[in-house]
Amino acid sequence: MTKRIQPIILLILILLMSVSGCSKSTIVTPVTGIPSNNLPTHTKDSPTIPTESEKDKSRYADVDYIDLTIVNSTILNVEVYNMLAKPNDYIGKTIKIDGPYCNEYDKNTDKYYHFLLYDRCCQVIEIMLEEQTLYPEIMSEIVVTGVFGTYMEYGQSYCCLYVDELEVLAEPNS
Repeated sequence: MTKRIQPIILLILILLMSVSGCSKSTIVTPVTGIPSNNLPTHTKDSPTIPTESEKDKSRYADVDYIDLTIVNSTILNVEVYNMLAKPNDYIGKTIKIDGPYCNEYDKNTDKYYHFLLYDRCCQVIEIMLEEQTLYPEIMSEIVVTGVFGTYMEYGQSYCCLYVDELEVLAEPNS
């Protein structure tokens, strides 16, 4: 009988704490439910919420060199997404990124397109080397450094990394 009453009493206490937390005159600490007048409050000098234009600005907007080989996968995915979603923020910036190399032939354009799998799975960023440069073997682990830009093809704008340096870290199956 007491085992059933304890959860009910706990539930009632939680409900009471949440209701009393809505009061303007009393601040309730989330862990203990004890009123406290010592909790910090927002003042005129408190940090402000960023404006929409500040939110839209990339964290790399004022940087000319971005090394994505040293960030974790979450930051990598966010930054490459930002690069592809807002290319104007990144055009002309030097980017360093690593991952497996792959390519795809497009019979409509009769040419190969070259990519780096930046998340080791299925997300790619297009890379371009000079015409006569030999590309690495498919699925080779590479590091590329190049200038981010766009190009037009069939009336569509595409993002790519114009590669200045390419280093093969490992061939496939090695």
